[in-house]
Amino acid sequence: ETHDDDGSGSGGGYALLCLNAPELDTRFLIDLVEENAPELNFIQRIENPMSYPAIYPERALKVLLYQKSSTNNEHDANKGPTAEGGHKEETRRKDTEEEEKINRW
Repeated sequence: ETHDDDGSGSGGGYALLCLNAPELDTRFLIDLVEENAPELNFIQRIENPMSYPAIYPERALKVLLYQKSSTNNEHDANKGPTAEGGHKEETRRKDTEEEEKINRW
């Protein structure tokens, strides 16, 4: 569920995804969102609190922050594939950006 800053339901809200399953990594959550909620944009992985330390971050609690696109027009413009393969290229670019954000964490 996403929540809007102003509670109006007009878009631009946030989603906080949490996963505490050592057998599933961050990529699992990213792929799940891309497949089921492509209107959500990855913002960052939230650092676990010191009271919840992890030796192996990918086996620990994973908390990802996403934000819903504020307009549907932006999402609709990139929705389908183009003759030049624009949709696939856009997806690859987003994947790379998300992985870079996760790796910086």
